[in-house]
Amino acid sequence: MAACFVVSLFNELFRQPGTLRHLQIEHKSDSDIEMILRDKIELKDLINTGNRYFPDMIKFCIDMKRRVVCIDEEMHNDMEHVLFDDGSEYVDIYGGNIMIDCDPPEVVWEAHPNIERNRSLGGHGRLLTDERTIDELSEILFEWVK
Repeated sequence: MAACFVVSLFNELFRQPGTLRHLQIEHKSDSDIEMILRDKIELKDLINTGNRYFPDMIKFCIDMKRRVVCIDEEMHNDMEHVLFDDGSEYVDIYGGNIMIDCDPPEVVWEAHPNIERNRSLGGHGRLLTDERTIDELSEILFEWVK
């Protein structure tokens, strides 16, 4: 049985003082908004500014090699394509969800892009179970989302 690895480090991050940062949104066209983080952002600002699709979570994808985060599209594979168009390789992209209806918010590393990555790590399915990969991805996510 695969263990469900849920990261709840946001509790620690909330205790750290910080300044408000903004989210830079690049507009390719009126109907195509690219949500690649170009500046660090606080989670509360992300919830207020970038949570367009789901009331309980914010979806994201990370390019592990380039340390780039794409956030808040309706589907993980949409963000996978946005990152690919930005120069990422598909093999470097992982996905997850920030569950904002939890207190503190939690990160669940379950997404469609993870299926192929799991195969290369000896696993299967959408849920990442490789702790080393989860740790590295968490570090990247928390560099951008405070």
